[in-house]
Amino acid sequence: MLGRDYDSLDDFKEACKRPRGSLDPLSVLSRVYCIDHLRMIAEFLQIGDPEIPSSSAGLSRRYALAEAIAGASDAEAIGAVLSRADHDFYFPVLTYFCISEGEQYASVPSLLSYLDRQHDISASEQHQAFFNGLTRPPPRSCLLESIYVRDMIGDTVSLVFSCSRCLRVPRGSQDTYEDLFLARIPVIVRVLLRHRLVEVSMPTFCEPSSFTEGTSPLIPYRYQNVFWSARAQLASILPFKLRPIYFSDLALYLETREGARDMGWMIEPQDQAELDLKQGLIPLKDIFDDFSDKLRQEAARRGRSHPLAGIDLYILFRALKEESYTSLCVLDAPLGPRGGSVLMQTLYGRPDTERDPILLVQNYREDVADRLRHAVDQSQTADDLENPYNLDALFPES
Repeated sequence: MLGRDYDSLDDFKEACKRPRGSLDPLSVLSRVYCIDHLRMIAEFLQIGDPEIPSSSAGLSRRYALAEAIAGASDAEAIGAVLSRADHDFYFPVLTYFCISEGEQYASVPSLLSYLDRQHDISASEQHQAFFNGLTRPPPRSCLLESIYVRDMIGDTVSLVFSCSRCLRVPRGSQDTYEDLFLARIPVIVRVLLRHRLVEVSMPTFCEPSSFTEGTSPLIPYRYQNVFWSARAQLASILPFKLRPIYFSDLALYLETREGARDMGWMIEPQDQAELDLKQGLIPLKDIFDDFSDKLRQEAARRGRSHPLAGIDLYILFRALKEESYTSLCVLDAPLGPRGGSVLMQTLYGRPDTERDPILLVQNYREDVADRLRHAVDQSQTADDLENPYNLDALFPES
């Protein structure tokens, strides 16, 4: 499914909507998986250590490794491996849901028994695949591709969903549809029974604007839309209800209990915002004018005087320090090995959109995941967290 195989962009779009042909393994591997994942895929395929030119570096090295894997195998074999290998991968875009109370399905065997009875998902197989995401590409909505249980006496059931998105081939031009290709995007769901959490993660990706037909191709919406689809599928499969976690409690817990540091706030989620751990241009005056308006509203609602009447927040802020403020929080959290720092962005999304908040976690891997899951669990159950940012503190009783 490469754009260059069609006569026009419209023809390629129509082909992507119809029953699709096999995907291009090289492009999928190059644009979806990091180099560590590619090494694990090569190991799963038992093709040894692929030859990579010594001059390759960075993305070039990743592309060279993907090319070596694609050249040593075909789409059917690679797709079959991805359905199993994805269960071992840790992707940096995350969200969490809390599992509703109840003990009926609180163990791996009981949950698998339910899936077997209700959905013909075999409880006797450690890994069960339902379709090959490269030879039978999924639609834009998430579909369950495989399920894996590492240990029947453990506490985790892993499900791989996949969906398809249109991306650009490595080093592809921004100006031609011929460099577009249809990609399989893996979405990893881990049901964490010990923590009573469901973790959903995916890799980063970016659709070209020419292919989205008026909908935003950029973050946060591209990720939140995938999570929305995965959540709907989970609701139809799992025996318990899911509710989003309170991400503000997670940030508060990390700051007050784990010593996480506030590294700044990025621009309020807009189409042009980029989740790349870099500070963008910020309309400071608009932001502080908005703060002042909200403060006046809060004072009026409480029937009290404005606590900063006559103060121009923008001028005051600029006089003290040229910083920025928005609703995307960046924390430096001690979630790495031996308490090492990990940059974590929390993106709440626009209010009233019913889209789940998401995290972007730097260097996300198994050891970081264990610490983050513990923090999420503790933050949702702690009833003694003091909030130093409580708005009511600005309006004390007379």
